[in-house]
Amino acid sequence: MGQKMIYQEEKHSNCVFVGYDSDGTAKYCAMRAASEKSSFKMDAENSDKSYPFFHEGKSDLLIVSESPIDLMSHATLAKVYYSLDWTGITVFPSAACGMVRWNGI
Repeated sequence: MGQKMIYQEEKHSNCVFVGYDSDGTAKYCAMRAASEKSSFKMDAENSDKSYPFFHEGKSDLLIVSESPIDLMSHATLAKVYYSLDWTGITVFPSAACGMVRWNGI
């Protein structure tokens, strides 16, 4: 959260996942409902899907999941049940795989 990659939007409390370029400029923004009562999914206007949300850790472990929400679930379970610090692990949503040229991630 401190890296401004994930935040909660104020008006509707949706989850927002941000992808950045190598210069740290936000290029992609995916918004998803935080409530199970809503099916809201939207990418921000002019988002460039070739810069998806992901977290690059320092270890050689890579966790791939279907979506950013699944990655958040994995991180929570790792911390709560196993006392693991997920921030050292590289996490990548598979939904982004078709959108990215693999440039070192």
